[in-house]
Amino acid sequence: MQEVIISTNVKEIYNEKHSKNTFGHAPKRIYEWILEILGVESGNRLLELGCGNGRFLYEAEKKGVLTYGIDISCVAIKKVKKICTSSRVLVSYAENLPYKDGYFDYMVALGSLEHFMDPYQALNEMARVLKPKGRIFALVPNIVWVGHLLKLILHKIGIRDKRWFQPIERWATRKEWQEMIEQSGFKICKVHKYNYLHLPCDFLEQFYIRIASFSTLDLSYHFGFICECSSRYED
Repeated sequence: MQEVIISTNVKEIYNEKHSKNTFGHAPKRIYEWILEILGVESGNRLLELGCGNGRFLYEAEKKGVLTYGIDISCVAIKKVKKICTSSRVLVSYAENLPYKDGYFDYMVALGSLEHFMDPYQALNEMARVLKPKGRIFALVPNIVWVGHLLKLILHKIGIRDKRWFQPIERWATRKEWQEMIEQSGFKICKVHKYNYLHLPCDFLEQFYIRIASFSTLDLSYHFGFICECSSRYED
């Protein structure tokens, strides 16, 4: 696993990025796909860690899911409250979740786990607040994807523009992510390849998706891990 720390002023940087609307979001179909493969149903309790602009929570809300979200950016949380009127969202750290044991049916971390200050502690907290039969979906970056390799090279040669980097970045192989997740009390149910990438025009985006569909799992842009708690966390 490769780790890059651009800045320790994490809260301040994320507040600035959200103030400038730096972060985009995936299409509606991606969020619907995640809800489908997790098996989320109306009335289930779901937590998103690093809820950002709230687009995933918004789609889950529409399906009758009891939605919760945390983010370390107060700017992000204010924005989420405006579009996700039924969601219970708050400013918090993933490493210290303000919920009781076994509270959630489902949890998602969509491109956030790799940016947490202590991903092992965050995963331990996720295992704690997840119900024994609950599931998580963790979307994490693949280090061998060409764009991630380029970012790592840029950092090594001293190009560290904050527009291209988040305060903390991590990239790893599928095996390395799997080891981290399993060491934190989860068992892997399935790993999906994820190749959605927002590009300047629809033609390029569709062309890239078509080409990427031929890639193997280990060469995909991101990995989508579906996991359950291992027996040591069950009643």
